[in-house]
Amino acid sequence: VFGPGYSLKEGGKAIEDLLLPDDAFQIILQEMKAGKRGIGVFSSTIGNSHEQIDITYAPVVVRSYRPLNSSDIASGVEQQHLTVFSLAFLDSDDAIAKPF
Repeated sequence: VFGPGYSLKEGGKAIEDLLLPDDAFQIILQEMKAGKRGIGVFSSTIGNSHEQIDITYAPVVVRSYRPLNSSDIASGVEQQHLTVFSLAFLDSDDAIAKPF
């Protein structure tokens, strides 16, 4: 996890270490790791607070090309799609319910 209040120098933290989510989040996390996109809701304990969290997530995919035969440039290339990471936006039900 990187975001406001986190420094790249300190390294990242696992999202489950920050949110202390319920079992529903494990299903969402598996989908994120598999490169899927979606929306979901899970319960989280942050400090002494227990909240419902809404999440929207999608993979960040990079298109690249690798040679079919690196010793023969005439053999061409193969296109690859590599999932770099999954981008997620989270918001609590309380924050969503507040007026603009």
